[in-house]
Amino acid sequence: MSSTDKVCPAIDSVVIEVGNVTADFEIDSTKKPLFCFNNLSENSTSHRWSFYNPKDIMTLDSGNRLFIANGNSADYDQPQICEDYRDSLGVYWVCLEATNDIGCKDTICKKVYNDFKASIIIPNVFTPNKKKDNFAGLDPDGLEGNEFFNISIEGEEKYDLVIFDRWGVKVFSSTDKNKDWNGKVNNSGAECPDGTYYYIFKYRFKGNDKDEPVLNGVVRIIR
Repeated sequence: MSSTDKVCPAIDSVVIEVGNVTADFEIDSTKKPLFCFNNLSENSTSHRWSFYNPKDIMTLDSGNRLFIANGNSADYDQPQICEDYRDSLGVYWVCLEATNDIGCKDTICKKVYNDFKASIIIPNVFTPNKKKDNFAGLDPDGLEGNEFFNISIEGEEKYDLVIFDRWGVKVFSSTDKNKDWNGKVNNSGAECPDGTYYYIFKYRFKGNDKDEPVLNGVVRIIR
């Protein structure tokens, strides 16, 4: 190239698109054992969830990609997803992978603490005579003696008990598990004599949309 040659400058530009995406969610435990997870991710177009992980999966995958444990995963792009942990007591990690429209991903994991327990125990006899030596120790609710017809129930959302004598006359009813029958008519009237009484018990556990099957049974008073 001679000193008289002219050089045309070349100008170019590069457009860099930053694919910022943030995965986030909040845990709603008000209907425990049904846990609902509200998706709060930003700049995302698709989402993948992972449930029942025994450990924080972010520490298991050095590539910062979602690690699916035990196949408990779901692609779900709605604002909320819910899981029933009724049979899963303990601590679990829930993880969300969020992806934006150009394929960039972000993952976040949070703990779920589930201490919900559903159980029911109904006795078939009680001795409302103030003699605690008829019953050794404590009942399932930790009450001393055997002076009350005490239905021990955990995790209930509905409790509806009605008791009748053998002629079909109602002698007691309660919608409060802490209000037990003491063997008197409506707990304040005459003492009901020894014998067999019939109950109808309707109940529903938390997280269920409908009642459990109605329980019809008998309980005996021994004085």
